[in-house]
Amino acid sequence: MRHLLRFAPLLFLSCSDPVHDQRVNELGPEDPQGPSPNHRRGQPCLLCHDANGGSKPEMVVGGTIFASSDFDAPGAEDVTVQFVDAAGGGPLNDPVTVGPSGNFYVLKTDWPDMTFPLKVRLLKGGSTVQSMRTTINREGSCNYCHRPNPQGPDYTDQDREVARRYYGQIYLNAGATK
Repeated sequence: MRHLLRFAPLLFLSCSDPVHDQRVNELGPEDPQGPSPNHRRGQPCLLCHDANGGSKPEMVVGGTIFASSDFDAPGAEDVTVQFVDAAGGGPLNDPVTVGPSGNFYVLKTDWPDMTFPLKVRLLKGGSTVQSMRTTINREGSCNYCHRPNPQGPDYTDQDREVARRYYGQIYLNAGATK
């Protein structure tokens, strides 16, 4: 018994996931005003807001829609995100609307039986603006694949590699918004 007590602190430490912790740290500091539905736009929501991440509220899908493909584009306004899963269902709290930052999400409680793959489309004024050509097969964080477009003077070789591996940010209009 004495030997087991010596290793008890190690058991506690072994419960953390260093890869997950590193990915969260790479997101950078939290908004000084704290978390809100509009925080961390363009970042993978479910990294923190799923059963493994532990942050509340727990989500099954989340992401950001920008007004254009510009690097510093504002969030898209008055946009609805419509989902259909493999079982032909959707969120109980349908339609899913985009907040002022461009962020949207579906809570686990609003879609408890969500089944991958998902189809998704964006609507504005009741009309389809964009439909995703492929299905979402396993990752509920839209910004896991759709990362914001890196640009500017600090655009590094690593940024180029990340951009090559991922789809660009989700946006409504190709034209500039400025």
